[in-house]
Amino acid sequence: MSLAKSGDIQLLVLNVCQKVISLEISPQDAFAKLEELRSSCSLLPSLLLDVLVSIEGDAQNSENKEKAVAKFSEFVGLISDQLIPGDILKIELDVLEASLPANKQQLIRLKTRLYYKQAKFNLLREESEGYAKLITELMDGGGGIPAKTMMTRVLCLIGQFNLDPNRVTDIALECFECCASQKQFYISLLKEIKANKDYLCTLLGFKYTFYHAAGKETPFSLYVVTSSLIQEDMIDLMKITGFMVPKAEGIKETHRARAAKAGERARKAETILASNIPLEVSRNANVDAMDTGQSIVGVSFATVAAIQEADDAKLASELNEETVLSTNQKLGLVCALIEDGAWSLAKILIDRLPEYYAVQASTRVSNAISDLIGQSIEKFYLAKCSNKLEDLNLNVKRDPIRTASVDPVRSWADLASLTSILWYVGPRLAYRPLIMTKLVRLITAFYREQPKGPDGSPADSPVARTMMDIVDEVIVPGLSLSDYNTGLSEEIWTLLQFFPYTLRYRLYGHWKYGNTIRHPEVNIVRGKVLGRTKYVLKRLSKETVRVMGRQLGKLCHIHPITVFDYLLSQVQTFDNLIQPVVESLKFLTNLEFDILTYCIIEQLASPDKQQLKASDGKLSPWLQALATLVGAIYKKYNVELSGMLNYVMNQLKNEKSFDLLVLREVIQNMACIEGVAGATPDQLEALGGGELLRQEAGSFTNTRNKRASARLRDAVMTGDTAVGLCILIAQQRECVVFTESSRLPLKLVGEMVDQCRDTLLQLGTFLLSNVRQDDYAQRIPPAHSLVLDYHLRIDAAMYLTRPTYLPKIHSAYDLAKRAMKSDNESKKMDAQQKFIFFKSAFDDVISKLINELEPCIPKYVCRDIPIRLFVVFWILSSYDIEVPTAAYERAIENIRKQMKEVADSPVMSKSKRQKEDERLRGLESKLRDEEKRQAEHVARIRAWFQSVKDDLFEAGRGQQTSAFIQTCILPRVLFSESDAIYSAKLIIILHQQRITLFQSLVFIDKLFIDVLPLICALTENEANAMGTFLQILLSHAQRWHSDSAIFEKV
Repeated sequence: MSLAKSGDIQLLVLNVCQKVISLEISPQDAFAKLEELRSSCSLLPSLLLDVLVSIEGDAQNSENKEKAVAKFSEFVGLISDQLIPGDILKIELDVLEASLPANKQQLIRLKTRLYYKQAKFNLLREESEGYAKLITELMDGGGGIPAKTMMTRVLCLIGQFNLDPNRVTDIALECFECCASQKQFYISLLKEIKANKDYLCTLLGFKYTFYHAAGKETPFSLYVVTSSLIQEDMIDLMKITGFMVPKAEGIKETHRARAAKAGERARKAETILASNIPLEVSRNANVDAMDTGQSIVGVSFATVAAIQEADDAKLASELNEETVLSTNQKLGLVCALIEDGAWSLAKILIDRLPEYYAVQASTRVSNAISDLIGQSIEKFYLAKCSNKLEDLNLNVKRDPIRTASVDPVRSWADLASLTSILWYVGPRLAYRPLIMTKLVRLITAFYREQPKGPDGSPADSPVARTMMDIVDEVIVPGLSLSDYNTGLSEEIWTLLQFFPYTLRYRLYGHWKYGNTIRHPEVNIVRGKVLGRTKYVLKRLSKETVRVMGRQLGKLCHIHPITVFDYLLSQVQTFDNLIQPVVESLKFLTNLEFDILTYCIIEQLASPDKQQLKASDGKLSPWLQALATLVGAIYKKYNVELSGMLNYVMNQLKNEKSFDLLVLREVIQNMACIEGVAGATPDQLEALGGGELLRQEAGSFTNTRNKRASARLRDAVMTGDTAVGLCILIAQQRECVVFTESSRLPLKLVGEMVDQCRDTLLQLGTFLLSNVRQDDYAQRIPPAHSLVLDYHLRIDAAMYLTRPTYLPKIHSAYDLAKRAMKSDNESKKMDAQQKFIFFKSAFDDVISKLINELEPCIPKYVCRDIPIRLFVVFWILSSYDIEVPTAAYERAIENIRKQMKEVADSPVMSKSKRQKEDERLRGLESKLRDEEKRQAEHVARIRAWFQSVKDDLFEAGRGQQTSAFIQTCILPRVLFSESDAIYSAKLIIILHQQRITLFQSLVFIDKLFIDVLPLICALTENEANAMGTFLQILLSHAQRWHSDSAIFEKV
């Protein structure tokens, strides 16, 4: 019967009883009406009893009390034992003497028996048996039967054994906790039970409250049950967390304590105390077959690492992950939600925690987030990356992860939006190296498809900026949490190669100063790496470089910046470490070499270091040591040079010339080209020959590294680096004199001026030896542009552009000869015709250069000296005016000695001797041909001088000789020793050619008058060059002075 119908009957019964009391109907009629209702309502006795109890009071209070009570008593007598048992009426109605003590006592006994007396059960049967059967049914997971069928069985057990329904619900949750794998069955059963959300939440809350006591650990299965119920909206997430510990303040306090503990662990790891361990003769276990089997006396690296890990484990003992999850119930629920794929729900809880609290406290949480990311990118990775990573652990069964709340990535925009999850895990994604590698490869594929900007770097876009943030916040610092993963390091380098060095260095800087401090795990790794690096460098020497170098390489795979910072600090203090350190770097990856360049630049640019010694004003030893290290590293290893070269350029732009020392060391080590200063007379003589002679006889060292030279050439020829360096170095000479001289010691100013000039000569020699002439001529600006636009002095401008003129002359000369031959094929040209073609080509180049340079030359110079003389003087070199025959003979004699040594060598095989002999003979032949070509060229130049001897100097110019000395001779003599030799020999040639209006004695007289005041103002290299120039001139003048016949003859 429905509730509405029972309520209507109760009103009807109440109406009948009220009419009896009001004397409207007789008790007999009322009883008859109730009899009619009896058949249609089974609840009539219960309803009637309730009505009688309430109506009895109305009868006692009515106006006709006596009649009403009498009628009511008569009506109750008719009902008694007919509709309601008389015993029940006696204890409920006062009219039947219910208020008598005996009846009251009877009522008390009845209630005691019903509600308070403990029931006696047969423990082998009845209720315990019912719960046992219930547990058996539920633990079986339904045995495959539907939840509705199981619910029917549960109801049968409740009815048969009188089980408490609330307890049955609790037992169902307990069984769910024990059999979490049968999630769908238990969820369906609880829905059939129709348990109230608040009731379920309270039941689980009591369970969590039980584990609040000290020493009790919350089982993870309880988190799994809670997670499942939350996802099915059977309990409220916020309400259940109200039963969990710790509270918000406790979490904040724990987070601060964890950060403090991490700092303590990092500081402790920086120092390794191995003094209490006895020394042993150990041989590194990783030594390969090529090793000589060397042994090292001391504490082994493995022992030191074990000591460090043991000390760290003591400090981290209270941070055990299992203990954290069992005591921090909120964190355990977060872990269960993530592992179940409910990221949106887990995110609600994580957002209420401090930054990175969840992933710092539990690696399991970070791994669960990483697995979500991995499953999200899996299909997109298979579509975009051809080099797929296959899972080799085919026999390992993994539980599938629900990704209902994490959409799979289908585009680059989707990958960028994945940052909503990546920011929560940060660099800890490296704990899953497979997923980290897939992410790196995906971003690499993105930048391959991304269009390039004008400077060659990836074009800017919102997605590209997000990708860069992922690299900055997740990938690069994640390398510190990988376990010596060189493969991941190379994958990251493949990605970073798409970025210019400026962006890469920004990433490294943020890794060092931002992410290392922000993430305690990375800071702890940094401390461990620093401690082990100190141990390795203390034992690094020439004898142990192979074994210790391996350990140094392993440490660099984790946190290279820490290793390099300490390594560079030691090299700056102990320069005898440079060679062992360079040898030990052979185990580094490309990424680590790039980071090494960043660390070196950071050390060079450090504002805390003084580049000059306070005692004597010379360059500090640390700067010299770093420059030597840079040169040695770049020579031996394939390291990208763009960052270092641009650093030197930027320092020159800021008018800082000390870092030119680094560029000098790089060129000297990689190209084997030293400065001209300090060269021997034989070397200076060889520098006046052809390219092959300069390489063979003019080189300062016999060891050449062609690969290193090619790498340096490619680096300086990238963009405008070469031209920029040349111009900045040339400008720096003036900057040193007019800007830096006020704050530097005078001696150092002279040294810096010499260094600028010497470095320019080094760089120019390298470019001429390694760059094609047409490429060089195309890149270098014309002389007038260098003078007007870049404000270079004429000596530097002509030095840079001089190599471009001779190819132009030869090109025009060869073109004229070919045209002549095509017109007169049968006729052979004589020497006079060749000279005419050469003179025409030479005059064309000079006339064009005169037109270009005339606006650049001061008017007083044009007034005092013929412009053609000025131009001819500056475009010629020693190669053009004299053949260094003695240098060629020495070089050929040296080759013949080598041929004899090869022929007499007992070590070389016959085929190798033959091959070397052929090479040397070919080299001798090339030198002969080069000498011949130079002799022909010198003859043509001298013939040109002879042809213009009457026009080279012009009459009517009173200051012609003085202007020639001041604007041509002195600037070029002071530029370099080779230029000084050229100037002296040109003066001798002018004298020998009997050039009209060139008075040799007057020239020498004016020269000494002008030079004497300048000698005290010259730098060391300038003084050497001036001495060489004067020595050549004075030797000829002495010869003239020695004999009057000779004087009259010349």
